[in-house]
Amino acid sequence: KTGELVVALQKELPHARVVYCSATGASEPRNMAYMTRLGLWGDNKRTTFETFHDFDENMKARGVGAMELLAMQLKEEGLFTARTLSYRDCTFEVITHEVDAKQRKIYDEATVFFQDLLKEMEEALASGEHPANLLASLDQAEDADAEKPELVNHDGKKVHSWKVVKALYWAAHQRFFRNLTVGLKVPAVLEEARKALNADKCVVIGLQQTGEAGNEAVLNSK
Repeated sequence: KTGELVVALQKELPHARVVYCSATGASEPRNMAYMTRLGLWGDNKRTTFETFHDFDENMKARGVGAMELLAMQLKEEGLFTARTLSYRDCTFEVITHEVDAKQRKIYDEATVFFQDLLKEMEEALASGEHPANLLASLDQAEDADAEKPELVNHDGKKVHSWKVVKALYWAAHQRFFRNLTVGLKVPAVLEEARKALNADKCVVIGLQQTGEAGNEAVLNSK
């Protein structure tokens, strides 16, 4: 609704000077829908996109790289500027979290689980078990076909289906241990945050992975 009103306001005031301020403007094409004055679509000589829909679909098809190139172009043309805070007089300290016995036990049990899982997979491979059956057991069988000896990757190239299964395994392995190590550090983060709050300081915690995409996938599947 806000975007629609901004577009309408620009139409009502064609001679008004406009400055767009956004924290996510160049992250996704849809975030630029109200930025009609940039001339990225419409009836003008600087674009081949007739409508925002054309612009949106073409940019999404080319991924993040296209948005980065767009931001570079806009900046070079003087249509885009991004300010950053100075790091002058800033200090930092690396805090080492000492893993206790309980956390070490959790980590060790996780490594044993993944070792056992890999062993089961390799035994299934040696026995001639088709990988589609293993994918089904992992709730990944929606696109698997027991009659097909090969699966196709995102580049359209055919690869041996067991390579796909192992790729899924190591991807899950990496995600799990990344999240586990982050979780093990939470007590140390809480301790440092409480110290800062007691010292009347502001605490800012950065999250590299929020799990939003995974949560949306789970919700959409229900």
